[in-house]
Amino acid sequence: MRATELSCCKMKKIYLYAASLAIPLLAQGIELSSSQIQDQLKVYSSLDSFRTHFKQTKRLKGLNLELKSEGVLTVRRPREIVWEVSKPSPLTLKMNENQLTLIQQGDEGKKEQKWTLGSGNVDAGSKGLDRMVAWLRLDAAEIAREYHVSREASGELICRPKKEETNDPFLSLKLQLRKDGSLSKLFLNERSGDVLEISFTPPERVPGK
Repeated sequence: MRATELSCCKMKKIYLYAASLAIPLLAQGIELSSSQIQDQLKVYSSLDSFRTHFKQTKRLKGLNLELKSEGVLTVRRPREIVWEVSKPSPLTLKMNENQLTLIQQGDEGKKEQKWTLGSGNVDAGSKGLDRMVAWLRLDAAEIAREYHVSREASGELICRPKKEETNDPFLSLKLQLRKDGSLSKLFLNERSGDVLEISFTPPERVPGK
């Protein structure tokens, strides 16, 4: 066999070996930089305030059971979030820089509970909501600080927290975006094995207060 033929065979083997190493990386997705995350979510950067309707389904691990709810999410920058559930029963969750307020309407009238974020007296569920603030606000800079974000071949974004915390109920998140970059669906994989799926309508600008 000629030397040139041997050289070609060797190059082919090297190429195939390199390709085999690259396949797992492609399967895992490519991590995005802060500017790339900003570009993916650029539709939200021009909105000081926005509103979107949501439908939420929670699938409980080990049970053939789905818990469904729907309502409206309103975001007023820099950090005010109002999550209003209209079905199956009214519930409002308000979050800002320092405080989380839960308002429930029951047979005995309105019941309101408040927690100071970062005070240490917030339960695990509320801490999880606190960690979701960046996602509900669609703040690209904050997301980049808190999460490793990778884009899959399907175009979906997979997000994992940079800091592992045992009291964080969410192991990872998956985002499905529309062509204009607006959030279509958000999947939250909980530490318990439950999966929370939330679908959103395109954002609508909200007039200032």
